[in-house]
Amino acid sequence: MRPMEVVAVDWSGAATGASTHIWLAHVIDGELAALRNGRSRQEVVDDLVALRTRSPGGLVVGLDFSFSFPAWFLRAQRCATVGELWEAAEREGERWLSECVSPFWGRPGRRRPELDAHLRRAEQSISVGGISPKSVFQIGGAGAVGTGSVRGMPHLRQLRAAGFCIWPFDPPSRWTVLEMYPRLLTGPVNKSSREQRTRYVADAAWSVTPPFAASIIESEDAFDAAISALVMDDRLADLAALRQSADPVTLLEGDVWRPPKITT
Repeated sequence: MRPMEVVAVDWSGAATGASTHIWLAHVIDGELAALRNGRSRQEVVDDLVALRTRSPGGLVVGLDFSFSFPAWFLRAQRCATVGELWEAAEREGERWLSECVSPFWGRPGRRRPELDAHLRRAEQSISVGGISPKSVFQIGGAGAVGTGSVRGMPHLRQLRAAGFCIWPFDPPSRWTVLEMYPRLLTGPVNKSSREQRTRYVADAAWSVTPPFAASIIESEDAFDAAISALVMDDRLADLAALRQSADPVTLLEGDVWRPPKITT
């Protein structure tokens, strides 16, 4: 049987041209087997569902968007579970994005409002090189992650229905989808610098074939996907040990996977 496989997806919530920025990296037994873009959000999710059936040894997928909101927002939406939130995002998400009414912000004329909490509990403890996660309520402006998250949440329903465990909400399975924050995996590198991406690839412990190395060096999005997948593969034992949370806040807000150790 083939070993557990790893996929990392650098996501995009762009209304147009998202396929250019969405990169999927697939690692098998420590080797980068695929690194590609050019697929829409739905096409990428369809690829993941198909890949699950071809991965009897197990498959762990890291997705680069927030799987939920702060717990107070779920209560305000009368969502008792994260599944109900994903249904609300599928039903109301485009309206949230187009109207940009508080708690959402970031579009022209929509300033950051005062809220009970802008970040989920898991995000409050993350900082790499002085850089911390952005609020999922920010749907415009530099570094906004809200658009990609709102447009990503409905796909979690599809992945769950296809047999994936969505960590940390579901009981464990050989096929797991988790939320990743690439900066936690790449470390404090200036990813927007081609020179630093080049140096990172040259100094990394992993051997990457020239075509994949060229994509990693030329694209920050490809860099995030590839390095995230390689780091995840380096910690397969930790990934295989993931379990459903028993904490009520975490079951609403989700969590961000943190690698205990990074090999670079």
